[in-house]
Amino acid sequence: MIPNPEHMKISKGEFVYSDVTVFSAEALKYKKFLPKTDGAGGGRVVYEQVQREGYRLTVDEKGIKVEAADDESFFWATMSLKYMLLTSSALPFVEIEDKPRFAYRGFMLDTARHFFGVDFIKKVIDALALFKFNRLHLHLSDDQGFRFGSEKFEKLVEVGSKREGTRGDKIEHGGYYTKSELIELVKYAAERHIEIIPEVDIPAHTGAVLASYPNLSCAGKAKKVDEFFGILGHTLCAGKEETYKFLFELFDEIIEVFPSEYIHIGGDESDLSVWSRCPDCQKTKNEYNLKSNTELKELMLRRVECHLKDRGRKVICWNDAVKCVSDEAVCQFWQGKLKETLAFADKGGKVIVSKFSPYYLDYPHGMHSLKAVYEFNPILDGLSSDGVKNVIGVEAPLWTEFVDSESKAFRQMFPRLLALAERAWSQNPNYDRFISEIGVALNALSKCGYEYTPIEKANPKKIEGVLETVKFGLNLLDKTTFPSLIRAAKAKNKK
Repeated sequence: MIPNPEHMKISKGEFVYSDVTVFSAEALKYKKFLPKTDGAGGGRVVYEQVQREGYRLTVDEKGIKVEAADDESFFWATMSLKYMLLTSSALPFVEIEDKPRFAYRGFMLDTARHFFGVDFIKKVIDALALFKFNRLHLHLSDDQGFRFGSEKFEKLVEVGSKREGTRGDKIEHGGYYTKSELIELVKYAAERHIEIIPEVDIPAHTGAVLASYPNLSCAGKAKKVDEFFGILGHTLCAGKEETYKFLFELFDEIIEVFPSEYIHIGGDESDLSVWSRCPDCQKTKNEYNLKSNTELKELMLRRVECHLKDRGRKVICWNDAVKCVSDEAVCQFWQGKLKETLAFADKGGKVIVSKFSPYYLDYPHGMHSLKAVYEFNPILDGLSSDGVKNVIGVEAPLWTEFVDSESKAFRQMFPRLLALAERAWSQNPNYDRFISEIGVALNALSKCGYEYTPIEKANPKKIEGVLETVKFGLNLLDKTTFPSLIRAAKAKNKK
């Protein structure tokens, strides 16, 4: 089984589950999550609430029994049962005792670079649930599109949700989620014990916002939604009070739709050089006695964080901004600023590990192989014993600059996401066992209509991996490549 249970003992004998198997009253609410079968068995499915950690799942001659303390644990037991039933309606006699390693087990989908519809996201949620993930992070805004259907700021939909083309192809691309669609998604995910965390990235990666409302930039000049990718240098003005009014009202609208404990505010790859040329930003720096643009960025993020805290929410930021938020925030580590991230965790700050190599699933398997994802230890080197306790989980992002179809998205996700699922959940990972059992998991995915990359391509031979990586690298090259690299270097070195 993937993810591998903490304890599983298989005995001789089998129980045949069928559509006529009787469910107890407590178990009936979970029946809809199980696949229909053509088995001819009977028996009972019983769910019993007991005080215990995790769940116990027993299959014997009487049927199926699940013991757990809460609805979430009952659901994860149901997913284990679903996994087995996708293989066969004839279940072996088995006893499973299980609980998760990490509290936070996440996947991020970038919907800004390429838009993906609600039905696709529901299908993603179903796959995440099967493999016991419990967070879906939706990246809703970037330079190339704004996907939250704001009713307060209509131009975010009218202008920000579409672009004239992608990398010069002159084919219009667009889309956004209405509030009712997002509320439906939140409910759909919650039924599967997955919390959706929305992200609106600030102060950078805001090209679609600034195309919609140019007055929120330092120069106030009109622009189009970007069709090229990279670090393009579009940054909200931190010196105008109207910027904060916009952000406060926008986040208020977002939290009406998303009940999540956390709201992601980005904070990554910020080219702050424009603030040095902005009279409004310089005036604000003088008023608050700020010595650098980084301190001005901290002022912006802290104001947003305090606004959300007043409304009962906490923030997540990328680790680029770890020194710009309070200790109550969660830092999502992807690369750079490792010392700052370690220090944040050591003094009590919570950390999610999303390390670029190997967790970024949009990159080729030649760079981030299935084996590399599995064997990476998310407990970062250099953490103190206290810091280790503050790593609350892991998350694999799928950025979609070069992922333009549902088919490609699933092939980038699977099977690598299964490796992360096991490292996030299992107390006793073992790569050889994982590889020996992954065929069953892939067959289950296939039965549910998902595409995936074959194992031999997910773990390519050296020359094949090099060629795949070179091809990917060449595809990155366009007129924004070198300016983006320069901005990335500046952002990395900026203090």
